Amino acid sequence: MTTFFSIFLAFTLVSTCVLAAAPPPMDRTFLFHKQHYAIIGYGKSSAANSNFTANSSTTDRILPNGNFEEPPKASDMKKTVLLGKNALPKWEITGLVEYIHGGPQAGGMYFPVAHGAHAVRLGNEATVSQTIAVKPGSLYAITFGASRTCAQQEVLRVSVPPQSGDLPLQTLYCSDGGDVYAYGFRANSSSVKLTFHNPGVQEDPQCGPLVDAVAIKELFLPKPTRFNLVKNGGFEEGPHRLFNSTSGVLLPPKQQDVTSPLPGWIIESQKATFNVPSGISAVELVAGRESAVAQILRTIPNKLYTLSFAIGDARDTCHGDMMVEAFAGKQTLKASFKSEGKGKWKTVSMKFTAISARTRLTFYSSFYHTRVDDMVSLCGPVIDEVKASDIKKTVLLGKNALPKWEITGLVDYIHGGPQPGGVYFPVAHGAHAVRLGNKATVSQTIAVKAGSLYTVTFGASRTCAQKQVLRVSVPPQSGDLPLQTLYCSDGGDVYAYGFKANSSINLVKNGGFEEGPHRLFNSTSGVLLPPKQQDITSPLPGWIIESQKAVKFIDSKTFNVPSGISAIELVAGREGAIAQILRTIPNKLYSLSFAIGDAKDTCHADMMVEVFAGKQTLKAPFKSEGKGKWKTVSMKFTATSTRTRLTFYSSFYHTRSDDTVSLCGPVIDDVKG
Repeated sequence: MTTFFSIFLAFTLVSTCVLAAAPPPMDRTFLFHKQHYAIIGYGKSSAANSNFTANSSTTDRILPNGNFEEPPKASDMKKTVLLGKNALPKWEITGLVEYIHGGPQAGGMYFPVAHGAHAVRLGNEATVSQTIAVKPGSLYAITFGASRTCAQQEVLRVSVPPQSGDLPLQTLYCSDGGDVYAYGFRANSSSVKLTFHNPGVQEDPQCGPLVDAVAIKELFLPKPTRFNLVKNGGFEEGPHRLFNSTSGVLLPPKQQDVTSPLPGWIIESQKATFNVPSGISAVELVAGRESAVAQILRTIPNKLYTLSFAIGDARDTCHGDMMVEAFAGKQTLKASFKSEGKGKWKTVSMKFTAISARTRLTFYSSFYHTRVDDMVSLCGPVIDEVKASDIKKTVLLGKNALPKWEITGLVDYIHGGPQPGGVYFPVAHGAHAVRLGNKATVSQTIAVKAGSLYTVTFGASRTCAQKQVLRVSVPPQSGDLPLQTLYCSDGGDVYAYGFKANSSINLVKNGGFEEGPHRLFNSTSGVLLPPKQQDITSPLPGWIIESQKAVKFIDSKTFNVPSGISAIELVAGREGAIAQILRTIPNKLYSLSFAIGDAKDTCHADMMVEVFAGKQTLKAPFKSEGKGKWKTVSMKFTATSTRTRLTFYSSFYHTRSDDTVSLCGPVIDDVKG
């Protein structure tokens, strides 16, 4: 008897233009979104004693002595006070300016210098300034570290004549005081004078703002396209990011789009917005309704448009029920998101009708949030990939709009041949095709024979004179198909993709242990999962933590894991076990396999994992040399009921050889049944 089951065949456009593809099999994949917690790296530091980016480009760099690590001469200082206009190398000063070292100070004060060792402190009416060579008419962003030194309101004035802005420092967005800000300006000559000024008159002369790192970057304004009216909708163009900063860049309010450090966007309201860098950037709304970003779109009155954007969290331990409110014309969308601090996200969309030739698009967070690891640092929802376009007659609306297919993103149902605007769609195989917008997918579930080899044949072609890529996937297999070459003059190229249907579907939920608790950023010891947690509330979804003691959830950042990024280490002998209830068919024979190894954590021993599935038992030995090796073992079992309990535990206790105290044990991973 032949066994049939379903597989997903997926086609995804992963390039930057649109693609016409004929109707053969296409499908959907998971859209692997940009991770908003990651760090932009514009280049490694070339300065021997600097911790900052020293980009070779003159338009994206630390200013000369911008990190203040080039010290003044001893003769130009009296204790910490700088003496003379040119006492600070590469800078010009006026008033009381101190050259300080970060950390605890005499009198119980603490100077938060997060970006290097030294900074300058500005007394009442003091200034530090530097003349910078620039391109007339170009847009620039100044990035700098700034913090207050006293528990009172302090203001730092930033000016590049004729522009200036006052930066209130009474709010700490980062618990270590290492806030980083950006200020935008447009150059009106070939050189400009950047000045940091303390305009206040503090009652306590010991108070005054700190400035501890200064960089500059030339910005280029992305243009709207016919596919996206939003300029810089992915926030990929933004300010310089200090190399050793992990807290992103704060964008102060009241910066208009013509001089904004986030090109195309207006920073509205009262508090700063947090730009969270990743390989491409995103924006984190960290000050509730007091912080907002906005943009003016060019629209046609009475025309219908669609707006979409991604909402998620920055994986910065910001937990809570979040809400982003989006406004476009007279339409409003409240997008909710429950953050667990794991960097997850979703895409939301709305439709709006333009009422004039200009439509204001605005985003803000409905609530305040703070990080759970320190309860001080402000955080909030992340927004990214903002897109707005007019709704064309060819656009498919809804997940199931294309018969027999499932779609995500912008998918056009098009007719081949000449199109308005001089575009030509080469549809050689019939009259119609689908065109995939950026990140769009079409998918279909297909019945196949388990274990058999298949090929999928499909027509595909590009529509723009640039490289395009079509991703074809039948999980767990996938492949990227470059479409820059035309093999057929009429554009009707036909391709084939081969795959082997999986022999079975895994009965084990979360068998690779990829879904689990948050791992603290600087922890190297894994996460202990206490016993007696049932599968419906377990921090290891799908699994029950049994017996008397904990098991350890480990990740590939610190430990060796056989597959993926996470695994389980059985650290408490027979007193620590994990189990799962499988749905089975009575009297049916099943196969179970799993990987066993060591975590490369100096756990040397003759190990044994005991496995129980129904009435069958397997003892899997493993000799650990602490080198991170592993092997796959398997067993067969016959189900005796509709529910079969699967259990794993270590036969013995083990301790690490480097301290003989820390418990360790065999690692299991990639459990399949």
